[in-house]
Amino acid sequence: VEAARGLQKNRLHRSAESTLQEALKLDPLNPHALMALAEVFQESEKFSEAIAALIRAREAAGTDTAQMLAMLGACCLKVERTASAIRYFEDALILDPRHFSARRSLLALGRKPVIATPKGEADDAIPTHRRPQIKH
Repeated sequence: VEAARGLQKNRLHRSAESTLQEALKLDPLNPHALMALAEVFQESEKFSEAIAALIRAREAAGTDTAQMLAMLGACCLKVERTASAIRYFEDALILDPRHFSARRSLLALGRKPVIATPKGEADDAIPTHRRPQIKH
């Protein structure tokens, strides 16, 4: 995976892609290799392939990251899947409310980013609403 990242930095996308494909033959559920492959596809403007690799990476990792969801959103926009893109950007902001590219992308789509409590903290949050008091 690291060798492929070096090739990618030097804009050798085909070589990086084939290196990552070889790594995935050895370990098809390697989320790092799948993410790196998605990045190579995205830089090569192979957005449908990038989406497929990102979805496989999500399944392999068993957890989402804001970066992964923002990448999914960006690729979905490129293939005109706007509703999916919005959902991925919003989910990225749930994980990281300060994620710059997800926030910027939603604003570019005319959507106001919703400030949300990151997952995990929402369950422990103190409710901010009160029940109306009945006066006797």
